[in-house]
Amino acid sequence: MNNLIVFATYWNEIDWIRASLAQIDRIDPVEVIICDGCFDMEYPAPSTDGTREVIQEFVSNRENAQMISPVRCDSLEAAYELWRGHAHSSLLRGLYPARLRRAGMSVGKHHYRVNQALTFNRMISLSQFWEEGRWFMTYDCDQFYQDCTIENIQNEVNGDSAAELLTADERTFFHGFQHYTDQYEARKYNNMPHRIRADTMIFPTRAVTAEGLFRTRYYADVVPTKHVGSYHHYKFEFEDRFEEAYQVGNRKPPEVDQYDMKSFEGRHPSVVHKHIEPTPS
Repeated sequence: MNNLIVFATYWNEIDWIRASLAQIDRIDPVEVIICDGCFDMEYPAPSTDGTREVIQEFVSNRENAQMISPVRCDSLEAAYELWRGHAHSSLLRGLYPARLRRAGMSVGKHHYRVNQALTFNRMISLSQFWEEGRWFMTYDCDQFYQDCTIENIQNEVNGDSAAELLTADERTFFHGFQHYTDQYEARKYNNMPHRIRADTMIFPTRAVTAEGLFRTRYYADVVPTKHVGSYHHYKFEFEDRFEEAYQVGNRKPPEVDQYDMKSFEGRHPSVVHKHIEPTPS
């Protein structure tokens, strides 16, 4: 196993769930905590398309895996939970002006975004392997890492890396497996490994921060980073799931036509090869 904790979130992902779980096995983390369900309280919490049952089978066969349901709070309760932080954070940090300000800022945010952050903090609290110096990453169902990127991640988290955040380039596939854009996601640290620090905290939506006394800052702004490759985001606009994903949380779908597309001539991650079929161009 590798010195890395995976926090995965899924909701009605039956088309990709098996490949995504297979990739977790490929990453081989020391611990995986999976949330099945919707953060938006206007929708039923658990998956209804068979995703939950697939996850349950996965975790039942692995001693280092567990499944939870999402945290779903109203505005005031959510602000209180953000103020409390996760179980591995010092109680003293609850008195930090930075914590009080960020908790207060959550009152004006959509509960989907706040509940997502609270769910990640709950995962941290439940983790049996959370300790300073180890690594963790958030994880989405439609995001797949190149095989060499996974190998580079494993080398970094298991070695004596000087980095505290690993980065990678995203290739976003909107129209099928043959074309991609590299203009959609500018955050090279999105769903990438972060080294656990004493001041690690997650705020809405999934902002992994270093929490100071008076302010919080993104890891990317304060810690040494290392680039380890690329990953593929299969965000197919012709699938029903594309529209459904943006009906929750008051989210706006991307304007796909604004991005320049490039022909993909490389090799897709091995865990998705069986999913590659002719798709609309």
